[in-house]
Amino acid sequence: MLEPMSLEQYSSAVLALLQTVLEQEAPALRTAATWIANAVAEDRLIYTFGTGHSHMLASEMFHRAGGLASVSLMIEPGATFQVGALAGTLLERTVGYGSIIAERYPIEPGDVLIAISNSAANAVVLEVAQAAKARGARVIALLSRQYAQMKQSPMFEIADLVLDNHGPAGDALVEIGGEVVGPVSTVAGAFILNAVWCEAAQILHRRGLPIPAYRSSNMPGAEDHNARWVAHFKGRVRHL
Repeated sequence: MLEPMSLEQYSSAVLALLQTVLEQEAPALRTAATWIANAVAEDRLIYTFGTGHSHMLASEMFHRAGGLASVSLMIEPGATFQVGALAGTLLERTVGYGSIIAERYPIEPGDVLIAISNSAANAVVLEVAQAAKARGARVIALLSRQYAQMKQSPMFEIADLVLDNHGPAGDALVEIGGEVVGPVSTVAGAFILNAVWCEAAQILHRRGLPIPAYRSSNMPGAEDHNARWVAHFKGRVRHL
């Protein structure tokens, strides 16, 4: 009997996982969207932060076509493999480093922080989340509940809302030749974040409020459209 193709195994597993997220996380996703819409309506900022590969998801929401202009990405090169993968892994576990990162950003009451960590076990993301909450921001954690529970993560006590990507502990989905391959947290995380933003945009539209979304710079009229939002957030969003 022929073994199933790995492409089909991974595709089937990812599609099933996304369907599970949609079915089981819908109330939490709508709550997150409402919080984001409320923050946008009050001209507050949505901070995003993650270390290691989770940094890609924090960047996913920042200054991109169709993305939310209110997003302020929290960038720390030392925790994103730019200093090297091994050094970055050590740094994201370094106690006290997250507090230093948080000090660089003027998080205030009414803002929202989306803290992204699949295991929610590393010191840096926990410290950033703690700092944001101490300053009065709402904290949304995007994680794998199974993985975070296995690691006995304090994030469940820190976060005001948890979004579960429903990925397995260890992230990978497909077993081949005794190894498990095919990580899923990035796929699921991008789906969750963009779905939440679409829902938040719909809420803003229903309220008759402008939707602060960027357009692709190569589309007609995009430069003028985007310049409006850049001018509005310049000086507040640190990395514009």
